Amino acid sequence: MTAAAKKNRIEDVTEILLSKYSGLERDWLPPERQLAQELQISRPLLREAIKQLKIQGYLEPVHGIGVKVIHHPNAPIKALLETQLPSAADRIRQFGDLRALVEPQIAAWAADKAQSNRKQTKALRDLHEKMEAAPTYEEKVELDIAFHRAIAELANNQVLALMLSAVADLEKENRTLTLAAVGVDKSLKQHAAILQAIESSDAAAAKRAMRAHIDAAQSQSAKA
Repeated sequence: MTAAAKKNRIEDVTEILLSKYSGLERDWLPPERQLAQELQISRPLLREAIKQLKIQGYLEPVHGIGVKVIHHPNAPIKALLETQLPSAADRIRQFGDLRALVEPQIAAWAADKAQSNRKQTKALRDLHEKMEAAPTYEEKVELDIAFHRAIAELANNQVLALMLSAVADLEKENRTLTLAAVGVDKSLKQHAAILQAIESSDAAAAKRAMRAHIDAAQSQSAKA
């Protein structure tokens, strides 16, 4: 098989996999041997197709378990960032600089809109309380991310919300380390200050509280 023919065959298999499994987020592909038999293809060809779909953000191989079906269209951005900034420390530092630039203003906008968006404001409160009660560190990280995204949604700036979504993996990498550096209890207190300012529609206080939160994360991360 020529290289071009192999590429075309891989593309054919990726299309088949997408048509059969792309709507089943968080489900799992059948075992490799079974799936190769079902598709009547070789296992090496199947592996190449899965590799392509992993790069595109549709599949996530989990060592020793199988291949999870996901929907993560920002995976190519993650790959580009990792290529351009191979140092995790550089990625986290630069992401922190981005957060310091935009998130205080996002918090201020959220405060301005809090009274007219009671449902979203309550959802923000719910996320804070869930983070307080979350039993594991991993859950607290996910809820930390959700809390900040909810603020962006409340601010009602779709461009900024999409920007944050586009760097979701970098965001998780950043939050995992900064939450550990600052400490969960301190982070929750800082979240509480941000939340109180937003609920009070105090844009200036929300901006200050968010800035203090990000400054603390950057300062502690630099020491780690």
